[in-house]
Amino acid sequence: MPSVLSRLACSGLLLIAPACTGYQRSAASDADVPRRKIDLATTLTQRATDMSAKDPSLAEQLLREAVDADPYNGTARNNLGVLLLNAGRLHEAALSFEAARKLMPSSPDPRLNLGLTFERAGRFEDAMMAYQDALDVCSDFVPAMQALAMCEIRHAKRNKRTAELLHQVSMRGETAQWRAWAAEESLKSQGPQAFE
Repeated sequence: MPSVLSRLACSGLLLIAPACTGYQRSAASDADVPRRKIDLATTLTQRATDMSAKDPSLAEQLLREAVDADPYNGTARNNLGVLLLNAGRLHEAALSFEAARKLMPSSPDPRLNLGLTFERAGRFEDAMMAYQDALDVCSDFVPAMQALAMCEIRHAKRNKRTAELLHQVSMRGETAQWRAWAAEESLKSQGPQAFE
């Protein structure tokens, strides 16, 4: 049976539903892409999101078509990155998340996903910076709090920020499992050696 830590670590990738995000675009992009292509990309992204669990290959194809139709579609780029990461294609996933991050400057989702990609690649310092970047964009983004706290604990980078993150996660974690994990880790960090 997998440990609590490994089960918690597997969660976190965020697909963005196009209808839920307010689909962010830069003003310059509207002049570059005709409205029909923007609409096509949005439709393709929605179809891909709906079918990503059932048929990831077809979802990837649809998302690539969406990006071809509208290169400024950050949602399509983020969701393509999720599929690539799930397939173990870390470099391609990171590139996709990085593009989504630039296209969606106020969204924490591609930043969190980029952090998860870095962590899977063993680039822990980069992962922690990406998680912090997500929190800089949205200070109450619980998935980033969870990911950053777990990464700091796993890689012996526990500090005062970790204690605050654990406190927040113990109260606001996405699941009872996350809240229990954070409460347990908080107890471990209360000794004098916790921040050495």
